[in-house]
Amino acid sequence: MRKIATVSDQLGVVPVMPIPFDDHEEIDELALRRLVDFAVSCKVKAICLPMYGSEFYKLSDEERTRVVAIAVDQAAKRTQVIGNCAHGSTQMATSFAQANVKAGADMISVPIPRLFSLSDDDLLRYLVPIF
Repeated sequence: MRKIATVSDQLGVVPVMPIPFDDHEEIDELALRRLVDFAVSCKVKAICLPMYGSEFYKLSDEERTRVVAIAVDQAAKRTQVIGNCAHGSTQMATSFAQANVKAGADMISVPIPRLFSLSDDDLLRYLVPIF
């Protein structure tokens, strides 16, 4: 079984990175790179994106992976990058997790779907295929 690292293995700050947009509602890559540099300069243990605070729901599937790849590139191993794979579908969450790992994310974040009240068995059916 694969060891699953957790951020709690290391004490420290892990901010959710905002995703900056330009006037045309496109990702502002230069601004995102500056935000990553700022986080690194603050000596955070890791950064996490795209999350709810990043307005990930405004991003296309490709953009969700792209922001992780940009953050990985800009962080350049100076801090860890956690790629979020939030989705109500196990299949889509797995796809995002795989894409984030391929983009170079050090870890993935798997938020539990909040749309419905799920039993423990339902949560396991959702989470197990992702790992």
